[in-house]
Amino acid sequence: MNKKIVLTALISLSVFIVGCGSKQAVQPTSNTIGAQTNTKPQAKPQALKPSTNKTVTTPKSTNTTKPSVAKSTITTNSTPASTIVKPSQAPTINYADISAKTKAYIMSNQGSKTEAEKIIWDKTLLNRVNMESLYKKYLSTGGIKDNIRDFAIYITKNAPIQSDWKEVFEKAVYNMYGQKIVSYKYIGNDVYQAYIMSNGKEVEYVGVNARTGRYHG
Repeated sequence: MNKKIVLTALISLSVFIVGCGSKQAVQPTSNTIGAQTNTKPQAKPQALKPSTNKTVTTPKSTNTTKPSVAKSTITTNSTPASTIVKPSQAPTINYADISAKTKAYIMSNQGSKTEAEKIIWDKTLLNRVNMESLYKKYLSTGGIKDNIRDFAIYITKNAPIQSDWKEVFEKAVYNMYGQKIVSYKYIGNDVYQAYIMSNGKEVEYVGVNARTGRYHG
């Protein structure tokens, strides 16, 4: 009886050992399969290398953007030119208005000014003055814009002396006083002493400014 049990146990043990041995024999094949499967992913990085080389072209794309940046900077440099005031936008001067106001001021009573302080012109000579030309010179020498009295003083000192001022003056004296001017003597500062005949002799009559035609005795 004991022999049978021992024999049965031996048989079972041998079967168990054989089974284990067969499992160990099968395992190396699975390992080789695993090794083969492991080698397959290793080949994939080699296939990706050309794709990594393609990324090198990306700096070229960035370089292509550089000229566009340069163009944008060029346009920004040109923007200050837009701030320049065009001639059409510059303030204009109404020379006709300046002329009319200046003449009106001179021919008026000029407020509370005394006779000596007043700016006096012969009307004929005053109307011939080139106000636009003189006003430009007045401003260029530091004259105050729209200051009519200051400009009136300027033309009184700087307007060109007209060639026929004597004829204009003599006509004004004759129309006002009925006297005829016969000669002149230069005194200075564009002022002349005018003479008339009285009792057969030349006598002093009035002094006259050649530029303005203003006279007084």
